[in-house]
Amino acid sequence: MLVKPVKIGNRPIGPGNPCFAISEVGINYEKDMKLSKRMIDMSARAGFDSVKFQVFSAKGMYTKNAGSYELEGKKIDIYREMDRVSMPFEWLSELKSYSEKKGLVFFASASCRDSADALDEIGVEVHKLTSYEITNVPLLRHVAKKGKPVILSTGGAFMEEVREAVETIRKAGNEQIILMQCVAKYPAPLAATNLLAMKAMEEEFSVPVGFSDNGSGFMNEDIERFGERAWILAPLGAVSMGACILEKHTTLDRTLPGNDQRYSIEEKEQAEMINGIRQIEKRILKGEKVEWPDSLLLGSGIKKPHESEKYVRDFCFKRLFTAKKIGKGQAFTEGNVKIVRPGKCRQGLAPKEFDRIVGRARASKNLEEDMPITEKDLDFSH
Repeated sequence: MLVKPVKIGNRPIGPGNPCFAISEVGINYEKDMKLSKRMIDMSARAGFDSVKFQVFSAKGMYTKNAGSYELEGKKIDIYREMDRVSMPFEWLSELKSYSEKKGLVFFASASCRDSADALDEIGVEVHKLTSYEITNVPLLRHVAKKGKPVILSTGGAFMEEVREAVETIRKAGNEQIILMQCVAKYPAPLAATNLLAMKAMEEEFSVPVGFSDNGSGFMNEDIERFGERAWILAPLGAVSMGACILEKHTTLDRTLPGNDQRYSIEEKEQAEMINGIRQIEKRILKGEKVEWPDSLLLGSGIKKPHESEKYVRDFCFKRLFTAKKIGKGQAFTEGNVKIVRPGKCRQGLAPKEFDRIVGRARASKNLEEDMPITEKDLDFSH
């Protein structure tokens, strides 16, 4: 098996090269430019190679009918919360410049065409798609055609879905693919880590692989079993098994407001993790034996959703929805069909059905705006 390195800027990502460490700021910057820059400063001091944010618009992320959730006794409307924390696209250029001055590669996860285009326009060196886009064939194709490296997280996915995503990117003429094993659960239980699945993807697709850590080591049962430093086990375990790239959620302070802060690591912990990664790499270069992690983290090696991911998979994997009212007999078009997370709304068709229905099917009945599109809504008889 020959894994060809993928270059992010002038950094080769692949076996034999230093692990590319990403500070996942995500949405922990709380839509505050000053806080964003402080987190970039923090990431640079800790020794990360890169800093990553999440870039989206609420309309490109969720249906307005996604529902709500409880946080600290408060009922939070999902769509409104996403709108509240969404990063203005106008910030991207300034944050990229600031990150580069600090010696960090800047990029972000895109959730729709608009956010991917905005990132491409400022000249990011790599595109990242979250686990929830792995079945979003139109977005995978759109991003792949930009000709830049694509990092794809695979949380909650079956191997067949990973296979279809890789094929989609390759058919679009892009071979620069990096896959990340991930657990689509926040915080992620260590029992779901399944680092052997990372190796299985490397073997099947011959691409650089890594681990995207969604707050592992912060669940009570993991702390009880492994102690207060349980948060470092998955990242170091992944690197010991050959992860070429790693991302971990970061924060200035876990007591800051926001749903993701509480399972993110603070600066002292970040520096400890980066030092641990570099120490493992030195031992590997010297030919010293590096022990693999606890068997709990190894998993089965079968790439499939863990039990803990199934609810999040139904909640967040994208589906087809109406972007506006569609009258009976009216054609489905790119303008009246959107691909969003359903939340608590009922499921629509999978994104891969987009090409099958747009320009080919008509509505079998009147459809309201922002509703899931199902098979019974389609009329191909014309």
